[in-house]
Amino acid sequence: YLLFSRDLSPARLPELRYGAYLLRKIWRLGPPVLVVGCPLALAGAWLLQPDLYEMLVQTLGYCALGLSNEYVARSGDYFNPATQDNPLMHFWYVGLTVQLYILIPLLALVMRRLNVWIRHAVLGCVGICSLALSVFLQYGEDWPGMLPYVTPLLDIFPPYYSLFTRLWEPLLAMLLVPWCTLPKRPGWPAWAGMLLVLIPMYGLETGSACVYPVSYSRF
Repeated sequence: YLLFSRDLSPARLPELRYGAYLLRKIWRLGPPVLVVGCPLALAGAWLLQPDLYEMLVQTLGYCALGLSNEYVARSGDYFNPATQDNPLMHFWYVGLTVQLYILIPLLALVMRRLNVWIRHAVLGCVGICSLALSVFLQYGEDWPGMLPYVTPLLDIFPPYYSLFTRLWEPLLAMLLVPWCTLPKRPGWPAWAGMLLVLIPMYGLETGSACVYPVSYSRF
């Protein structure tokens, strides 16, 4: 919601220029990536083992292509010590963000002339398919007879990293965009939203779906 509500609001969407939009996002993501990545790449040449340094440089290179999530997903398990030692491991999220910046506005522009309910139906269907794929890949191995189907798909769509298994989250937020109004003063939705942000930090390994009510909030 926070990534797309401003540019993809019903009032601004008709005037959205896709190329200019992507250029703004490049200028937004590029400088911090370079500020963090380049010094680490230089220092790593002296401080890191060759295999780990190669992983760092490759992560930075794939990040420049917007594919760092796919690279990190295939460089080892998230909790593997070799993956954890990669100083730029969390650049995987930059790759996912780049892909979302490319895809979500394109979807919105393609469908902007459609009726709002048709747009919502399409986004909802795509989001449901994404969520179903994510659940199937994460828990399908526990279902009798599903292992032969889950294993090959895991190589194509790493559930934690892949655009296709995380797409349902921003699509759900996009469905909220036309209906959200920000209150002038923080009310109970703001405090409830804050709790839904803080509680998963302590109680859950991941709580992304729990924080969507904060979309209605203004702290």
